[in-house]
Amino acid sequence: MQCGSTGLGKMSLKMKLVDESKMSKLPPTKPPEGSLVMYCKTYDPVIWNVWIGIEPEDIGSMLKMVFRRGTWAFAFKLLFRLSFSKLGFGKKNKKDTAVKSERVRIPT
Repeated sequence: MQCGSTGLGKMSLKMKLVDESKMSKLPPTKPPEGSLVMYCKTYDPVIWNVWIGIEPEDIGSMLKMVFRRGTWAFAFKLLFRLSFSKLGFGKKNKKDTAVKSERVRIPT
């Protein structure tokens, strides 16, 4: 995942979701009671441990985001790519690439 901030300027903060037990050090602040909490670990350009609390008031905005056309298009593209890669489509055959690399053009 990546996020941007006005404080970071043109840089983006790269992070991944992690389990709370895999965080080496938790932030000193605590998430609000009754919120859905996601823990993230940033790795570029800085290393931070971050929690994100989703409160009940945020659910409406999140549902709007989930049901946007762009979100569904992203999900379908991802599923399409995953299903084709699992079936072996789109992968180059090792034998074919070896034969192509061995061919030499002879000028006439």
